[in-house]
Amino acid sequence: MTPGPRNKSGVTDSEWNGFKQKNLSYGVHMPKKSSLTLLGKKVATPKSPEQAMLEKVSNPHPDTDYVARFTCPEFTSLCPMTGQPDFAHLMIDYVPGKWIVESKSLKLFYSRIVITARSMRIARSPSPSASRRRLRPNGCASGAIGIHAAASRLMCSGKPAWRPKICGSHRRTCPAIAVAADMAAPKLKRFYKTASATKVDGGYHITLDAKAIRTPGGETVLVQNRALAEALAAEWDAQKTHIEFSRMGINQLVNSAIDRGAVDRSGLMDELAAYGDTDLLCYRAEGPVALVARQTAAWDPLLDWAEARFGARLRVTNGIVAIEQDAAALAALRARIATADRFQLCALRAAVGICGSLIVGLAVADGHLDIERAWQVVNIDEDWQKEKWGEDAQATANRAGAFAAFSQAGHMLQLLETDPH
Repeated sequence: MTPGPRNKSGVTDSEWNGFKQKNLSYGVHMPKKSSLTLLGKKVATPKSPEQAMLEKVSNPHPDTDYVARFTCPEFTSLCPMTGQPDFAHLMIDYVPGKWIVESKSLKLFYSRIVITARSMRIARSPSPSASRRRLRPNGCASGAIGIHAAASRLMCSGKPAWRPKICGSHRRTCPAIAVAADMAAPKLKRFYKTASATKVDGGYHITLDAKAIRTPGGETVLVQNRALAEALAAEWDAQKTHIEFSRMGINQLVNSAIDRGAVDRSGLMDELAAYGDTDLLCYRAEGPVALVARQTAAWDPLLDWAEARFGARLRVTNGIVAIEQDAAALAALRARIATADRFQLCALRAAVGICGSLIVGLAVADGHLDIERAWQVVNIDEDWQKEKWGEDAQATANRAGAFAAFSQAGHMLQLLETDPH
């Protein structure tokens, strides 16, 4: 079947209509085709960040302050002093003014920065100044590009309130950015007196003054596990004069499970299984000897446990050059992932995304590791660097925020292992 004639932008009518239909479903304002030169075309990576073209489209809600977030879960480089691998999570949060950024152009823009940083063997923090010059946003935060951006609505008692969508299912979430997003959007005042887990047919509703809450997608929140329901209600009850959604991690995970898990279970499984192919525990330092020994002592027992528990023996290497894992081992890990329900999948995806290890996430889910020990295990490299070079205040704050998010995901996994009634 032929795709049909292409217009001057290189896009067929069917491709454009499909893209338009998909984006209109999310409330995105569609610009004229001629204003976009990259979308729908095969485009080479720019030779330098300066040559990259950052394109923009009109903001569909120019009178509303909301946060758009772009995240890139994979940034790797080599430390110029130790030669050890560094990993980062690139993130931009901005409050759109007249324009919003077109995501493909942003991917190309930052892919060149990542390549440039890698070739220099040093991690460089991309400055958001170029993005600011092109977009002129009302506010911009860069810190820590899976392209993902939204202002979403929380539905309760049928009354929508705009809030930034701070998703718990993305890698290395930066707490400073979450706070910036929460500050940028108008905060919703606490409008209820009591929050409760209410038994209904099929499970539990979370009720605010006896009215059931809904997800950003408009679905009524219904969970089958009483402990989980009580934890959800407790997060609502802990809010003071204003509701701070960035501090309601378990609610965010449950919302994701209901809104996404029901329609994209296979996608969640694919994302989780991919971590088995590049698990943190399989990539060891080449030196110093003491660091290698520390990693071996903490990580080898977990790989042994995974082999005994799931029949999955993962291969180990020193350095950051990718190795191919045994297909049977990866299939065994995927079989374990397939046993999880949508709530477990979303919590596991959040935990694994933050820590970088599918094995550690499964160990927490199965009760083999507690949350604190799991966090120590995945931060051996960071602890070594801190011991050698001292503590950095920003890095410490970021780590504390990441641990809080990891703890919430781990706690949800533990709750789901309790008696559902």
